[in-house]
Amino acid sequence: MKFVLFDFDGTIANSLDRIEHVINQLADKHGFKRLEQDSLDELRSLTIAERCKRMGLPLYKLPSLVLEFNSLYRQDMSGMQPYAGMKELFGELKAAGYRLAVLSSNSEPAIRTFLAAHGMETDIDHVYCTKSLFGKHKKLRQFQKDLSLTAADLIYVGDEQRDIEACRKARVRMIAVTWGIDKPELLEAGRPDKLAVTPSDIPRYLEEFGFAPA
Repeated sequence: MKFVLFDFDGTIANSLDRIEHVINQLADKHGFKRLEQDSLDELRSLTIAERCKRMGLPLYKLPSLVLEFNSLYRQDMSGMQPYAGMKELFGELKAAGYRLAVLSSNSEPAIRTFLAAHGMETDIDHVYCTKSLFGKHKKLRQFQKDLSLTAADLIYVGDEQRDIEACRKARVRMIAVTWGIDKPELLEAGRPDKLAVTPSDIPRYLEEFGFAPA
């Protein structure tokens, strides 16, 4: 079996507006800087540590704020839409014989509800989630173990530098996408295996990898 694993927020789902809204709720509550559209655009070029410094948010508070962020974020995802071309990409990959999965730091119920609302749930074979902001490499290894796969049987598609780092730790090849949270220059600095500008790039990259479905 060959699996293409996708991140959810910023890769499948266009979540930037929702992220901005929830961060500003937390900023008002905890006293760090609010995001405006121009500052959000600037922060997308920075690492997580640099973003925290720019917003006046001590790093030691990040773990507890991530938990609070996730709780607020999942309360209302109804306004989010898939990125253009993602539904068609899923159909193309499934028709070619690939197995698809989601590996995300969001929650499985929230992801499945979103996929069902947009007619994409039947394309996804598995949903794996981690509560840790930096724990995806462990879930990638667990995914391999649970399905008796090797790292060579997986390609991960994500939109953040931390996704690149997780894949490097798990020795999984990675396609970074430029339409999500992190800007292209930040992704390029992380040295992903490939950098996709549109969803239509992904089948071509799978072919270049020699990653045939069977």
